[in-house]
Amino acid sequence: MTVEHETASALWSLPGIILLFAFFVLFSTTHVNVSSNFQMATAQKGNVRSTSGIFNGDSFMTWVETKWPDLYFRQDLLRDPNPGRVASFQQMMGGVRMQKTFHEAGPCATSTELSEFYNPSGLCLGAPQALNVIYPYHLNKSIIISSIQNLSKTVFFDQNTSSVELQTILLNAHLNVFTWERLVFLRENSGTFRTKFIWESWTAEPYREPSSYVPDALFVILILRMLFSELKELIPAISSGLDGIVDYLQFWNIVDWFTIFGGMFCVAFWFYFVILATVTLPAAIKALPQRALDADIYDSGSYLSYDRINEIVPIEDLESAINNMMDVARATANTHVLIRACFFAYLFVLMLKFFKGFRANPRLDVVIQTLSACSVNVAHFFIVFFAIFSCYAFSGHVLFGHSVPGYNTLLGALFTCWRGGISASDIQDFEIPLQVLGYTWTLTYQMLISMIILNMLLSIVFDAYYRVKAKLVNPQTIWAQTRHAFRTLAETRTHMPLYPLITQFEDDDYPAHPGQVVTGRSLKRAFEKDKMTRQNAEYLVRKTQEYVVKREGVVGLTLTDAIRIIGQVKNTTLKNLDVTEQCLEIFQKDANLDTSQQVERQLAMTRNMTRSRAKTAELATPSHSKVAVAPSGIPGQVDEDEERPGPKEGDRGGGGISKETAEQLMASMEQISNFIQASRADQARLAQSVEDQLKEEWQAEVKRTGWFMHQITELDMRLQRIERCIGQLGPCFTGINFSLLSEVPDQLEHEIMTTFGSRSELEAAGCAPSRIAQLDKKLKAISDQVLALSDKADDGSQAHAILWNLEMNLRKLNDGVPVVPSSVFRNDHGRPPQGRRPAN
Repeated sequence: MTVEHETASALWSLPGIILLFAFFVLFSTTHVNVSSNFQMATAQKGNVRSTSGIFNGDSFMTWVETKWPDLYFRQDLLRDPNPGRVASFQQMMGGVRMQKTFHEAGPCATSTELSEFYNPSGLCLGAPQALNVIYPYHLNKSIIISSIQNLSKTVFFDQNTSSVELQTILLNAHLNVFTWERLVFLRENSGTFRTKFIWESWTAEPYREPSSYVPDALFVILILRMLFSELKELIPAISSGLDGIVDYLQFWNIVDWFTIFGGMFCVAFWFYFVILATVTLPAAIKALPQRALDADIYDSGSYLSYDRINEIVPIEDLESAINNMMDVARATANTHVLIRACFFAYLFVLMLKFFKGFRANPRLDVVIQTLSACSVNVAHFFIVFFAIFSCYAFSGHVLFGHSVPGYNTLLGALFTCWRGGISASDIQDFEIPLQVLGYTWTLTYQMLISMIILNMLLSIVFDAYYRVKAKLVNPQTIWAQTRHAFRTLAETRTHMPLYPLITQFEDDDYPAHPGQVVTGRSLKRAFEKDKMTRQNAEYLVRKTQEYVVKREGVVGLTLTDAIRIIGQVKNTTLKNLDVTEQCLEIFQKDANLDTSQQVERQLAMTRNMTRSRAKTAELATPSHSKVAVAPSGIPGQVDEDEERPGPKEGDRGGGGISKETAEQLMASMEQISNFIQASRADQARLAQSVEDQLKEEWQAEVKRTGWFMHQITELDMRLQRIERCIGQLGPCFTGINFSLLSEVPDQLEHEIMTTFGSRSELEAAGCAPSRIAQLDKKLKAISDQVLALSDKADDGSQAHAILWNLEMNLRKLNDGVPVVPSSVFRNDHGRPPQGRRPAN
């Protein structure tokens, strides 16, 4: 059930994942207009490309005085009839804010002695402070240039200044885009002067067109649908207790919840940004007297002085409004950057969601299974790889960091080393020994990292891929699996959901089906309260059988295991071949012996056998006679320790055998033959006797087994009747409060005593309290019987498991023949066998 549920849920979630991905991409690209952002950045970079000659504070002030006013304050009503227009189509909001960051005096990073050598006061840069200078674009350019000259005379960019920013908020009505622009002139503690152009553009009115709501609504609907589907699985898991929650919190379910919460967070964060961009920022812009000042410029035909601006609006109020607008614009731009980061991260969550959907089909799941199969080897590989790679990166930081960009920091060295090392021009100014080290570093890095180690990583991945591919036996295509899924959906449309069944089966405390043997009838009875149909139960049993058969047919051998097994079979075959050849040589030698040699060998074998039997008999006899007595009492066999008699008269001399010796030998051979035949007869009689006893014991065991199975059948029938009785008693006791029922005797006694007044009148009326006590005892007895019946019903499932284990042991003794009737395990004892009444 678990495999079918996971496969079906993954398959049916795949279309939803594709739609979710499509709608999220539509949602993100509609509201985060990256193309407009790029166009605005290109236009503004071209507007400020003349900053290359700035290298210190004086050159910065010179650039601000001579070139910057012509870029942002052109003020030619003939060529630029719109005041505050920048780069043709960018309208400035309010003006420009020049923000200076300077530092108060603070302790140096060196000791006091060295600090006094560096500065007589012994102080360096301390906590940062900010100073803002506002230049409204309505102000005459000559007044702006004069103000900048005054700042330059007062050393505006002094030794305590770390940066100066020129901040502007621009509106392009053709693209419906706001742009927050920062031109930063930064002086680092090392004295390096750098220029940074930072910008962020966003849609001014995201929902100007009604169609802009469509991707948002579709995306939110899909997220809510996913939430509903997950709650349908989470609620049964919670109802199963802690075990159900632990079983539910698998990796792919966690991915589902990350998808849901991540999508909700993106939508909520986006609407927070919409409030900033469409409510807060426009309100700050409307607080500016921009239209009144523009109208005065059109009326007078020239830009304004401080006095004229002060007549329209106080200068302090104007500067305060511009400062507030700049702060709101900066917060809006930072929020938009976070929005893009959230969308970026959520796309990787959707990638994991795609991986979950691909698990439904073996052909799509190859990549996931490959990564899973090689994950352990890849993890150990990366331990080795990172050790080697970090050594190269940090050694490059030590060797090249003082002159090669990218290697000047540790993190930069890791990134730059990964991108490809260094070139010859980077180290051509080094000393000869350092150049040798640089070339050696580069060659060994390319050889070891790029050619060997990374190719080993590919080999690990390919090996895992081949193993995963080898396990696929005729996998289904996604189209065939989809057709099969639709047929299954039509077949199971009236069935119970699988996940509640799984949670109830896996509940360790109160399993829905505690028995080890599952049949359609027992499954239906276990989930009868959930209204499981017979077709549903039979479908689950059939699918389980198909899954078991499919799993048994899978051979879990890798290519390495197969090669190892082939080698072992080959070695065993060669050993058997050597043994066979040796046996063949022995048989050939025996076949080449003549008749006399064969007779002598048989006589030698007979003598050896006779001697061994004689020794056995001698050990069993208490006397120490020299004459060996055979087990059958045959005399004439002489022990080896007895001295052999010398040759008698009439015997043939030399090495021949006399006639009397030959006759004695023949008599001994005949006695040995008779003894062997008698032994065989005794062995046959003993074997027959043992066989008869085994048959008697087996017949007795069969009778005992039959009696035992009869008792088991009767017990099972009684348990079935008890279960039916309990099922009939359940509705009867529904809604009864036994605690209140137990108080009935006391209340009756109280009412009777109140009615009759005294115990004598109560006894005269024949209503003694003892009878009420008897009624109370009967009620308690009935309650105890109900509890006992409930306990017996619980023992019924355990009895089935015990019977099945007993049946397995009996089958081993009976050569696999079933002993216990199969009807006992089908739980179909609702009717007694024919010709027998059920025992009460």
